[in-house]
Amino acid sequence: MIARQIEKIKSLKKQQTEINRQLKEESSPKLTAKSTIPRMSEWLLHECREDNEKTKIRIVLFVICAMFAPVTLASEPLPRGLRSCLSKTFKIKGGMVSYYLNGLYLYYERYKSFRNEVDRLLEIVNASVLPNI
Repeated sequence: MIARQIEKIKSLKKQQTEINRQLKEESSPKLTAKSTIPRMSEWLLHECREDNEKTKIRIVLFVICAMFAPVTLASEPLPRGLRSCLSKTFKIKGGMVSYYLNGLYLYYERYKSFRNEVDRLLEIVNASVLPNI
């Protein structure tokens, strides 16, 4: 009986190690130089086909977070310094950054046009920005 329990614990620890490895891999940002965020955001705002300004900001924030802090899209806190950088970039208060980020993934899940535009911009970033880094 105890042998089975020990084997189960070993198995669970092995699974946990693999899950932690995958989580670290999936959570790792593709871009890390926060100094590029203002220029990249300006470019993304220009490329974005959305007419509504608030939705456009949400789309660009989603793309920026996907590149610089994908964990924030899974309701984790923003990494240190990113809120301030986004606040300065979009000329909004830090609290407004949180407001825009709140439920951002729900927008992505629920609204097809939002999702399509995010995916389109992510494709562009992945094809044109990432290969040059």
